[in-house]
Amino acid sequence: MASKKIADDAESAKLPTGSDFHYYDSFEDFRGPLAESRTALQQAMVASSARVQRVSRRGAAPEAPKEPDWSDVQEVTKWAAAVMDDALDAVDAALSSHTSTVASAIAAAAGTSTGVFSLTGGRAGGGAAAASAAASGGSVRVSAGGGDGVKTAWGGGGGRGGERGGSRAAPRPQDAFEDPVDNANEPWRPRLASASGGPPTEFGPGVHPLAEELEALEYAAWQVEAPEPIAPRPLDSCPLCIVETQEALRDMAAELAGERHVAIDLENHSFRSFQGFTCLMQVSTRSSDYIVDVLALRPHIGPALAGVFHDPAVVKVLHGSDRDVEWLQRDFGLCVVNMFDTGQAARVLSLPSAGLAFLLEHFCGVAADKRFQLADWRVRPLSAEMLAYARTDTHYLLYIHDRLKQLLAEVNPAAIPPLLQVEPLPPPPPGADERATRAMRTVLERSRRLCTSLYVREALTEGCGVDAAAKWRLLLNDEQTGVLGALLTWRDGVCREEDESTGYVLPKAQLTTLATGIPDNAKDVKRLLGRHMSEPALRRSSEILAAIEAGRRHGPGARPGAGAAPQASAHAAPAPAPAALAPKVLRPIAPPTTPLAALSTADRQQGGAAARFAPVPASRGGAQTQQQQGPSGGGGAPGSGAGAVGGSATSGMLGGGRKAGGGSAMAGMMGGGRPAGRGGGSAMLGMLGGAGRKRPASPAEPEKL
Repeated sequence: MASKKIADDAESAKLPTGSDFHYYDSFEDFRGPLAESRTALQQAMVASSARVQRVSRRGAAPEAPKEPDWSDVQEVTKWAAAVMDDALDAVDAALSSHTSTVASAIAAAAGTSTGVFSLTGGRAGGGAAAASAAASGGSVRVSAGGGDGVKTAWGGGGGRGGERGGSRAAPRPQDAFEDPVDNANEPWRPRLASASGGPPTEFGPGVHPLAEELEALEYAAWQVEAPEPIAPRPLDSCPLCIVETQEALRDMAAELAGERHVAIDLENHSFRSFQGFTCLMQVSTRSSDYIVDVLALRPHIGPALAGVFHDPAVVKVLHGSDRDVEWLQRDFGLCVVNMFDTGQAARVLSLPSAGLAFLLEHFCGVAADKRFQLADWRVRPLSAEMLAYARTDTHYLLYIHDRLKQLLAEVNPAAIPPLLQVEPLPPPPPGADERATRAMRTVLERSRRLCTSLYVREALTEGCGVDAAAKWRLLLNDEQTGVLGALLTWRDGVCREEDESTGYVLPKAQLTTLATGIPDNAKDVKRLLGRHMSEPALRRSSEILAAIEAGRRHGPGARPGAGAAPQASAHAAPAPAPAALAPKVLRPIAPPTTPLAALSTADRQQGGAAARFAPVPASRGGAQTQQQQGPSGGGGAPGSGAGAVGGSATSGMLGGGRKAGGGSAMAGMMGGGRPAGRGGGSAMLGMLGGAGRKRPASPAEPEKL
C-alpha cells in the first residue's frame, strides 16, 4: 500500500506539458513554487561547479563560479557539459594517482623500484610482475632476463588517463615495433608464420594461407564425444606463468605442444592506433595458466606458436573468436586450425546469454569483473587486478568447454535454431551417431568457418561525404557534404600517417560539427571542437581549415586536395599524391571471389586480383555460407563490424562489431561531447552532454565510418 501511494503521488506530481503548462503558468500558485524550485536547482548547480573547480585545480585559488545565462538553453547546456567534463577529468586524475600508488606498493613489496620496470625482462620486470600476479592468487613462475628494464606506461594508468590530448612524442608501443606499422591504403596481404623460425610466407590479398587445410579438416571421434568434465584447478594451486622472454615463450610452446585442448584469449588496443594491435595473450591448459606480454615478444610470437595454432591435433578453445582470429593473422601471421568457440556453442544451445560472463557465472559460479573490459592493456606494469581479470578469461574456459559439450550431446537436432544451422556439416567420425552428434558438429563447423575469415584493412574509397551523410542520417546541403568528405579524407591520411584511430583524431561528433558549422578561421575551428580537440587536430589545425575550404569550394562530387597532404612517416607508406585525396568513404576492400579450386599453389601465394579464398558452393565453407551467419552475431547489429570499427566483413556478418559513441548530440554540437564513447546515463544528463561514459580503450573499438 505504501509503495502504491508513493507511486500515485509521484504520478500526480508530474509537471504539465505543452499547452497545459502554459495554462497553469498563468497562475501565481503554480508559477511561484516553480520559480523557487528553478532557483534552488540553479544554485545547486553553481555550487557543484565551484566544488568541481576546487578539486580540479588541486589547491590553486579557485575562480569565482561563473553562471551561464539561464535563459539561453544552448549556453546552459555547454556550461553543464563543461562542468561534468571537469568532474570526470578529476576522477581520472584520482584514479591515475591511485594506480601509481598501488604499483609502487607492489614493487616495494617485491623489493624493486617502479622507476625501473619492464615486462620485457630484467630484475625489476620479473619482480614486479611476480608481485602483481601473486596478489591475484596462485603460484607464479617468472622468466628472468638480464639487465635493467625501463618503465613504460603507454597512455597513463590503465584507463582513460593520458588518452585525450597529450604529446605525440610520448612513447607508444608501436613506436618500438621492429617491423614498422603498415597503414597503406591498399589491400592487406596475409602472412603465414613459420614454425621453423624462417621468414613468414606472404600471400596475395584475400587469400587464406591455410585454406586447403581448413577445407580438409576432419575431426577425431574424441572431439565429438562428451566425456566427464574436468574441473579447473583452484587458482591458489594452479601455476601462473608470466611469459616475457624468448626463453619462456619457447618453454610455453613446448608445454602446449603436448596438450589436447588449449584455451586462448587476446586483449587488443585500438583507440591510439589506426588498425589496433594485440597487447596481451592469455593461454590456459588443464594444469597451468600463462600470460604472455606480446608487446615485448611481438616478432617472436608467430614462429614460437605456429606449431600449436596450425596443428589440427590441438583443439584451440576460444570465446567469441571472430575478432581474435583476425588479430592473430594481422599481428603474428597465425591462423587457427581446429577451434571450438564456446560462444557459438552457447548460441546453438539457445542459452539465456552467449556472453562469457554468463558462462562463468552459470557453470563455475564466478562473477566476472567487468571493470577491465575496456581497460588500456598497453599500460605497464599490469596491476594485480588486471592480471587477475586476464587470467580468469581462460582459466575456466576448458571446463566450460566440457560442460557445453555435455549439453550439446543431449540436444535434439530439431531444437537447433534454424538460423544457426549450417550445411554441409562435417561427417561424423567412424562409429559416431549422425543424429546424436549433429549439434556438436554444428558448433565445430561454425567455429571452422570463423577460422576461414580473413583480416581486412580499412580502405578509403570514393564518395565518403555522401555516404557518411546517409549513414549518419545527416541533413546536409552540397557545401556541407563536400566539407564532410574533405574532412574524412584529411582524417584518414593523418590517422594512417601517425598511426592513430579516427575516433581519437577527429571523432564523428566533431566531424559533423565542423561540416555543419563550416568555420573559416582557426579560432572558430577550436571553438567548435571545444576543449577536447585532439593533439593531432590541434597541431594540424591549418590543414583542417584547408580541407574545409577545399570541400566548400568543390562540393560533394569533386575531388578536392582536402588540405595539405600528410607527411610520410615510419608508420605508413608515403602519402598518396594530392589527386588521390578526393572525398572517399571508409569500407573494407571486397576481394574478388575466384573459387579455390581454380587457383594453383603459385596463384595462392602470389595472389593478385584473382586470388580469393572462396570455396565453391558445394564445399563446406566460404563467403557464400558465411553470409547466412549474420543472425548468430554476438553484440552489434549484423554488418556492424565491417567498416564501423575496422573489423573484417566476416566479423561484421557474424555480428561481432562494436560501436563507439561520442557524448550527446547536443553536447557534441556545442563542443562539449566527449570523444570515443561517452554513452549511457539519464536522459537529462544526456541532454547536458555528460551522460555516463565508456572508457575508450582496447576492446571498445574507436568509431570509424
